[in-house]
Amino acid sequence: MTTGESAQAAAPDAAVGPHPGLGSAPRGRRRTDLATGWVMVLLWAAWLVLTAMTQPRLVTPDRLAEDLAAGRVVTWQVVEVRSDRDQMEGWAADITTNPLPLSGGEADLTAAQLGPPALAYWVDGRVGRMRIVDPALAAPGGPAPAVDRVRGAGVPEASEMRDVSVVLGLERDWPAWAAGPLGLLFLASVVLGPAPTRGTRWFWFWLVWGTLGLGVLAYAVWEVLRPAPRQGAPGAPRRLRGWSGLVVAIVGSLVLTGLVDGLADVTHWLWLVRP
Repeated sequence: MTTGESAQAAAPDAAVGPHPGLGSAPRGRRRTDLATGWVMVLLWAAWLVLTAMTQPRLVTPDRLAEDLAAGRVVTWQVVEVRSDRDQMEGWAADITTNPLPLSGGEADLTAAQLGPPALAYWVDGRVGRMRIVDPALAAPGGPAPAVDRVRGAGVPEASEMRDVSVVLGLERDWPAWAAGPLGLLFLASVVLGPAPTRGTRWFWFWLVWGTLGLGVLAYAVWEVLRPAPRQGAPGAPRRLRGWSGLVVAIVGSLVLTGLVDGLADVTHWLWLVRP
């Protein structure tokens, strides 16, 4: 074989292997990154769906009437709807509900009450199982008319239920089944994985706190599934620094929270919003 033929035979093999100047990862690592990226996307989607399914719904009195007529209501309870930023209630992070005891059919309001009383009821289903009649739309007299309605329909009070899981809403912990593995996989990838290409590790660390986990989704798509060229390679972008990630996380969360609150106000029954 001549020298020219040897060069031609070696050329295809050289083209197959990774080019050191382009910072290319080995083929095995690319497959691993692809699997990791898709697992992160699927976990994020699962978390979003489970969160949407288990959110309490703030509903109108007409919705209560529809659920009663359809026979979907299984139990009810008078609760206090109050703002408490130390509590996390799904996407409406400043809403928490406390049960209120009844005295003579009326809610027992004490000096410690911080929010209006409302009727909460549970339906037979997996989507929006806990629903709260909006105190701002309730008839005069607070939750008393709604209480009379559910009692008249023969629906038992929550304290009379044997199946405590109906009242406690244990399915509301479902989102954690996806959020926990997703958070661990994200942190492991950022801290132990290859250097990110579009932002520094600190940039992506700050974005994990963004609303709806969109920072984690962005990392999975733009760094794991579709990374930019490595630093020093032609076309490599300038990486965003940690302070940029902090600013993006704060501003993005404010904007997204406003959009989510606006959507909740318009649709009204998609999730629990501030009364």
